[in-house]
Amino acid sequence: FDVEMDPTPTIPALTPEWDPARCQQDIVLSPDKLSAKVEVDTQSARTVWATTTYSSGVLFIEIEVELHGRAGYIVYGVGNRNFAGDSVKQPRAALPFEEYYVVGFSSRGDLITAGAIERRGEEPWNNGDRMAIRIDFESETFAAYKNSHPVLVGDCPGVAVGVSPIVTLLYGPHTIRIDPMPRVPPSPPRWDPNMCPPGVKLSNYECNALNLATTGFPTVLSTSLLRHGSLYIDFFIEYLPEASFMMFGVAGGPAHLSTERVPGPEFHHWGYSSTGEIWAYGARVIGGREDFL
Repeated sequence: FDVEMDPTPTIPALTPEWDPARCQQDIVLSPDKLSAKVEVDTQSARTVWATTTYSSGVLFIEIEVELHGRAGYIVYGVGNRNFAGDSVKQPRAALPFEEYYVVGFSSRGDLITAGAIERRGEEPWNNGDRMAIRIDFESETFAAYKNSHPVLVGDCPGVAVGVSPIVTLLYGPHTIRIDPMPRVPPSPPRWDPNMCPPGVKLSNYECNALNLATTGFPTVLSTSLLRHGSLYIDFFIEYLPEASFMMFGVAGGPAHLSTERVPGPEFHHWGYSSTGEIWAYGARVIGGREDFL
């Protein structure tokens, strides 16, 4: 075999840890700088930034909620490290804590984007939960996870300018800890705009697909590529007209180019139809199963 050394290797980013120089009053850090806590009810918000700034590739950071007090809540995510200032050289910015975040997710179910609360009522979290966020700097998208299961996806334009992990502890007492070696799950699937026919409209961060075509059989593919292990995708059928036809499944080729009711064998397709049939490589293999509406 032949091995060539890369003369200009890309140095991987350091594992994040909390930065004592960018830590607001009343937050206590552990000696290894992986845990952050407020020991009493601070009657306010306290924020700490991590030591590392990320701007390329994929960032995945997971925290464990060791203590979630009855008063207040916790926010974690990524944001502009410059707002933290430096306890020696720069003053800290006196801003509402939401403005620190490019993307943030609170324990009461608030999604924060671009420095403001975008929506409320998402999945809450509490003591013992493991919360994570995945940032893809190339596509400028994010996903939030609760106990290794995705609960939120969205876009984060401008994130590639550089962000650091941050956490805000409101009131308290609270304690969180960074997992330095998390198990990184696959990114949650979204419909791929590059593999979507013109007659299909994508919305809700490419999670919803609406067929507007009145002829043909448009097929749209997701962004997920399954190579090993297992993949679970849950579809919610919002509207399927009577006497119409829908199929979902997997494909090993560019099935969005198919013009047939069922993609042919060249697309390595397997699917389950709304009429209760299982199809594989363009042929029906099982019929009479339960249909769906």
